[in-house]
Amino acid sequence: DLEGGSNSMKLVKGAQIDCGENPSVLALSLDWNDRTKGGATADGREAAVSMSSGDVCTVLLKPDGSLEKENQWHAHDAEAWIAAWDAHNSHVLYTGADDSVLKVWDLRQGTASPIHTDRKSHEAGVNACNDL
Repeated sequence: DLEGGSNSMKLVKGAQIDCGENPSVLALSLDWNDRTKGGATADGREAAVSMSSGDVCTVLLKPDGSLEKENQWHAHDAEAWIAAWDAHNSHVLYTGADDSVLKVWDLRQGTASPIHTDRKSHEAGVNACNDL
C-alpha cells in the first residue's frame, strides 16, 4: 500500500509471511498469476516467490488482505532467480536458477517433479522469463 501527500509517498507494510526458516534466505522474485482469466479467484490472488535457497513458494493473498502459504519446494540446486506464471495458464509456473536450468511446473500435478526441464539451452544462470 502507498500512502502520501502531494509531494511524497511512503511504503506501508500490509502483510507478511515466512517462506523460509533461515533468515539469511532472500526472496529473489515475485510474480502474480492474475494475468489470465481464472488466475484470480474468489479465494484470492496467488503469487510465486523464488528464493536464494533454490526453493519456490506459492502464497495466496486472500480478499481480506491476509496471506497463506500454499506450497514450498526445493526447485533448484542453486539460487532460484525467477518464478513466472504462464501468461495463458494460471496453473503453470516457470522457474530458473543459477544452476542454468529452466523448469516448468504444472501445480495441479504437485511439486514432486517438473513437467519439463531444460538443461541444455542455457550456458549461464536463468534469471528471467519473458512472454510465456
